[in-house]
Amino acid sequence: MVFSLALNGIAYFFLMSAETYPQFVILMIFIGLSNPLYQVGADAMLADMIPSEKRTEAYAINRIANNAAFGIGPAWADSSHPHRTTWLSTARQRAS
Repeated sequence: MVFSLALNGIAYFFLMSAETYPQFVILMIFIGLSNPLYQVGADAMLADMIPSEKRTEAYAINRIANNAAFGIGPAWADSSHPHRTTWLSTARQRAS
């Protein structure tokens, strides 16, 4: 899990400076390959820690938390960013 999170962190760090489409594609492929490593580790950890009769509920709660974070995280980050710009205003600034 730590390895996956480290790889994702590195990829997202470089994603901030990606300026061309091929750079973006390569980094997104890298993220897509390292993301499942986290889920495998989380599932194995739950299987080790939770009794077998409660695993279904534990997996469900884990998945709900992941999905909620996937939706809430970007919305919160966007609303809390002091210099918010949309992709359209960024494109207009680069074009002029």
